[in-house]
Amino acid sequence: MAGSESKPTFGTTLGSFVLLTGAPLWSFWNVQVVQQYNGSLSAWWNAVSSQPAATTLRDMYMPNPYGTCEAWTFVALSFVWAIIGTYLCSFKDAYGPVTAKGDRPKYKSGGVLYFTASLLLYYGGYKLGYYNFGFVYDHFKEIIKCLNLFALGFCALLYIKGLYFPSGPDHSATGNFIFDYYWGTELHPNMFGLKVKQVTNCRIGMTYWGVFNLAFAAKQFELYGSVTNTMLLSVLLQFVYIYKFFYWEVGYFSTLDIMYDRAGFYICWGCLVFLPSFYISPAHFLVENPENWTTTFATLIMFLGSYSIYVNYDADRQKQHFRAVNGKCKIWGRDAQYITASYKAPDGSNKESLLLVSGWWGI
Repeated sequence: MAGSESKPTFGTTLGSFVLLTGAPLWSFWNVQVVQQYNGSLSAWWNAVSSQPAATTLRDMYMPNPYGTCEAWTFVALSFVWAIIGTYLCSFKDAYGPVTAKGDRPKYKSGGVLYFTASLLLYYGGYKLGYYNFGFVYDHFKEIIKCLNLFALGFCALLYIKGLYFPSGPDHSATGNFIFDYYWGTELHPNMFGLKVKQVTNCRIGMTYWGVFNLAFAAKQFELYGSVTNTMLLSVLLQFVYIYKFFYWEVGYFSTLDIMYDRAGFYICWGCLVFLPSFYISPAHFLVENPENWTTTFATLIMFLGSYSIYVNYDADRQKQHFRAVNGKCKIWGRDAQYITASYKAPDGSNKESLLLVSGWWGI
């Protein structure tokens, strides 16, 4: 069974409980506002303020409070593909940093190939006549319900696994169920020979982000016979970011998300539900709100958006290279400058870390 940790405070427990109960409700509300009230908060408020709270909640869940067969099939096939596709698209292993307890997690590479194959599979299903190209939009509310139910159950499974069947030494619990379920009881759990957080964060969450955007653009074309330049911009910029992410995926394994966030509700529900229900909001809204900008303005936005994504990538690249060579490198033609920071590790030992203050990190 997992070891013990210090007990969380009442405030921490309360905050965890609020997020556990409120976040799933928010995901339903977000879909309702966009699809039922055309993205207008004032229209939503005028409607709900004139009816009982129970009616508002019923409208968010109904009909099909537990999803539909079509939505569950889509979600189930996505997870099956996530496992099979990760193996098929990976040609070498990648490793994350060594944990405080001496474990070095192993991941699968091949993110760009996996994401591209996922888009082609979704398109292939449409071409074979299994569904219309805008299937995700038509069933979006039910898909989010299914993802919520699956994520909540999956997080419970991870909670139990971390307590009784951990994959490595980095596991413990506080004895406070609410907080342990929210935060997780294990740092790097394995299932089917894969790291759970790579599957939930990258192979499901990030991939859904791209597939859903593609489906929303297709739905707008289905409704109006064309795709507006605002929709095209939204989808293209998000695709640039997603492809950037998968190109840099190995670097992601050395970020705080992966290194320190445990596999619990916080990160797993967040990537399985919050990411694909919120990050796609611009394209989700634009489906039934077509608008075209001038070519000049659209080009400017495309340039600024692409440059912002490049800066994000290059900043991460600088930090990753700086850490790989222990600070002995040049950035923008000059020796890297850094701060030596002391800190106490979870095991109580005193350690030091180099904090980069050159390049993008020095602006």
